[in-house]
Order: sequence, then C-alpha cells, then structure tokens
Amino acid sequence: MTTAACLNSPETIRSRLSVGQVSRFAPVLILFVRPGLALLAQGITVWLLTQMQSPSPSIAVRSWWTVYGTVVDLGCLALLAWLVKREGILLLDLVSFDRRKLKVDILIGLG
Repeated sequence: MTTAACLNSPETIRSRLSVGQVSRFAPVLILFVRPGLALLAQGITVWLLTQMQSPSPSIAVRSWWTVYGTVVDLGCLALLAWLVKREGILLLDLVSFDRRKLKVDILIGLG
C-alpha cells in the first residue's frame, strides 16, 4: 500500500478524527466556500467594470469568467492546503498514485 493510501485509509482517518486532528467542520466549509468565492469574485469583477465605466458591466462580466474562475480555484486550493496541513498531511497525500493501476486509471480517465 502506498504512503498516500495509508494516510487516507479509513482506520487512519478515524484515528486522526478521534484525537481531534481532523475537523468535522472542514468538508462543510469547503462546500460553502467555493460558491461564496465565486459570487464574491464575480461581484468584484462587476464592481471593477462599473468603476471602469463599462456600458453594461453585468453583461461584460461574462467575458471574464476564466479570470475570476481561476481566482476561485486558487482560493479553494489554498484553503484545502491549509486544512490538510492542520491534519498533518500534504495536499499531494490526497491523491493516491499506484503505478500498477496506471493503465486502468488512464483508460477510466479517458472514458
């Protein structure tokens, strides 16, 4: 079993949860932060377009979704990295990589 798989095994997670290393609040936080960040980033973009005197900022904001979408993704990754650091693991530990299953994983990913 790989190191990441050991860190994410149900037994290890239960033991970290019992000692308070894993927060039960973190998954709920992640669920609500992403849409909140999306609304905030889009609102800031509309405000900036208004300040730049765009004729219709609520329509012009549609062209900027890749920019504020990237900001939202980076914010969520930063939050996730902070939360897993509090748990005593790394962000890469959430991804279990097994070379023996690589061909099957690639086929599943393409499918």
